[in-house]
Amino acid sequence: MFRRYSCGCVALVLSTRFDNEAAIYVIEACDSDGDGLGLRRRDNLADKRSSPLGFDESLALVDKLAVLVFDGQRFRELRYMLRSMVAP
Repeated sequence: MFRRYSCGCVALVLSTRFDNEAAIYVIEACDSDGDGLGLRRRDNLADKRSSPLGFDESLALVDKLAVLVFDGQRFRELRYMLRSMVAP
């Protein structure tokens, strides 16, 4: 589930139904410059207040992440083509 924390970070929170442990992966960090999209684990957010993102906000975030994944794939394809052009 995506959650917005009191500091402004937006994170993906992964937890199990059987215990209270959770892994928190920040996607939009409150303290970043520029776009701020990434995927970094931050356990220090566990004590902060948070609320779930609404459907529309979650959908917009998934769209942003999809663009990053697609751009990364295009970069790898371009790199492969350039390497194959220079390879003996």
